[in-house]
Amino acid sequence: MQSKKRRGRPPAKLPKIYPLNTRLDEIEEGVLQKYCAEHKKTRTEAISEAIYRLSDQDYFWSQDWRKQIEEYEERITDLSKEMNLLVESMSNMLKEMAIKSKLRSDLNEEK
Repeated sequence: MQSKKRRGRPPAKLPKIYPLNTRLDEIEEGVLQKYCAEHKKTRTEAISEAIYRLSDQDYFWSQDWRKQIEEYEERITDLSKEMNLLVESMSNMLKEMAIKSKLRSDLNEEK
């Protein structure tokens, strides 16, 4: 007895069972066509790539971006500390001015 051989493609590891239908405007269509032509990809391949990029944090947060964000955070922290010191100094100056003003008015009342 001969073993039955299956015809056709072998089963996919991740079968594509979810259909996607969408409408594109002229600009989106142009971008997709240009990308496909430049990279020799089908529309399906290009869209699948784009979907995978959505989950790739490194794609959106490159090392350069992360470094720049860290530098900005450090600068903001430093400026915040400096601002707190300035506000504290100003508050102390205002308190001193109020005390001196009260002393002057008390001296004027005594005369």
